[in-house]
Amino acid sequence: AGFESGELLAQRGGSYNKQIYENKKARRKKQRSSQSKYKVHYVEQEYDAMDYKCPLVDPRWNDALRIIAVRHPIERTMSEFFFSGCEGCGNTNFRLNATLLGEDQSYAKEIAGMIKEQLPLWLEQNHAYPQKISKQRGKSGKERQSPFGRHYTDNFQLRALAGCATGECLNERSIDEEDKRRMQHQSTALPQQDAVNCTMYFVTRYMLFESCHKGKLASECPNGCDGPCSYETMAHGPLERKDLDRAVRSLESFDAVLLTSRMDEEDQSDFLSDLVGVPRDVRFSLKEKYGDGNMAESVQVQKKKEREKIVVGNMRVQKSSGRQKTHFYRDLLDGLGLEHLREALEEENALEIELFDHAAKFSESMINRWKVESKVGLS
Repeated sequence: AGFESGELLAQRGGSYNKQIYENKKARRKKQRSSQSKYKVHYVEQEYDAMDYKCPLVDPRWNDALRIIAVRHPIERTMSEFFFSGCEGCGNTNFRLNATLLGEDQSYAKEIAGMIKEQLPLWLEQNHAYPQKISKQRGKSGKERQSPFGRHYTDNFQLRALAGCATGECLNERSIDEEDKRRMQHQSTALPQQDAVNCTMYFVTRYMLFESCHKGKLASECPNGCDGPCSYETMAHGPLERKDLDRAVRSLESFDAVLLTSRMDEEDQSDFLSDLVGVPRDVRFSLKEKYGDGNMAESVQVQKKKEREKIVVGNMRVQKSSGRQKTHFYRDLLDGLGLEHLREALEEENALEIELFDHAAKFSESMINRWKVESKVGLS
């Protein structure tokens, strides 16, 4: 991302932000040799896990501003269930009405019945085991099934940060020798463009997402896909505590760890704005997109903002309290008498819940450090 001067960043965000700036100074010097060459690239790792060794093996890692947003595993899983629906269960893109839940007993009973019937079926379609999914669908075992997508995968966020592409980690996975050799070649050939896969890539020239992504090789993408960690990894199969350790190591290498439950909070929004070098009250800041907005604005402007929040934030279920922002779906299951399903989810995703606890601590530590260095809240 584009930055202001190191001195200004130090004034606004202290040494924490300044260090991030310094890590990218060499590349910025090359870019400034020609103003027309200076571009801001956005790369989203969407369909493959991040190689947990990427910060060590991919030189592009230090050229990027690394930001991640995490969510409590049970909240994320249940949100996906309602958003995507259970394939073959009749629950397609079901929209949950939180208001009716508290006002209409018949509606709550209907929701409870649907969850009780369809959630277990959805959880059985666990894409953490792609060979099982391929067999269920009558597909060839050679056809690659990604663990990541609009379906259930246990320990989703942990797997996304603990991908394997080399060495002992890759040897621990059940994988064909041909696939293993290909992955090892990809990671050792970095940063050669033709050796990596494209991810979701934002093309600033056209202000559109590049259509050339989702597994395409860089050589097949004319606009390029120069983003770190954008090479194929392996993240399926059973997990152990060593996978949690790898995911934690990945988390520690990010410049910002955000919590989705705090998207509308001013501290997190201002922290991110300072980090990327934009005004804290810029129109696209988190607090503007997710927050209550300015009450002095016209009703028309407020309504427009509300519509944008739903689109940008994908906030299908509006939360009316701090508790709902952090515990909505877990409280929903308990309130509908489905505690056994919550407990089953917690047991299957126990390692990811531990990872989330680490992420919450990292996020709090980053923001507290930023507060001290930028003198936020100090008289």
